[in-house]
Amino acid sequence: MNSNENDVWLAAAQLESAEHAADQAKEDLSIVIGSAIGRGESVAAVASAANMTSIEILALSGSSAATEKTAS
Repeated sequence: MNSNENDVWLAAAQLESAEHAADQAKEDLSIVIGSAIGRGESVAAVASAANMTSIEILALSGSSAATEKTAS
């Protein structure tokens, strides 16, 4: 592998690693959001804490309400 190919390989590996980390962070956030809502926190409060919209929170929590709103 020449230097250019090595640079491309390294950048691709770094991107794959970053994507994996982002996927894991999204899964962790989804679990924490579901837990907070399950313990009685309002969707609005969770959305504010996450700097997200209520629809984004509902989508991450797996709520059927989010599916209905985003399908409209």
